[in-house]
Amino acid sequence: MKQASKTGAVLSVLFFVGVAHAEEKPAFSEVDGNGDGKVSVEQAVKAGIPEAEAKKEDIDDDGMLTKKDWEYAELNPEPSNKKGPGLDGGN
Repeated sequence: MKQASKTGAVLSVLFFVGVAHAEEKPAFSEVDGNGDGKVSVEQAVKAGIPEAEAKKEDIDDDGMLTKKDWEYAELNPEPSNKKGPGLDGGN
């Protein structure tokens, strides 16, 4: 019974950490400083989004996040192992 209680507590903490991260993510328009409708991985990192998270959100792996990518990632927060282009050019 103790193990189930510990597991529940850990899952609760992970859930709330994920919710807190989602609440802290800036609006797309705030990060798209030049208004071109695209946010580079570098722009996302400067806005406080971890590089791995920005790469995960780049659905079509073009190195740029569109508003559609941004919104999709908010609705589908599952982790990804993608290694798309980033600050190091995908290397």
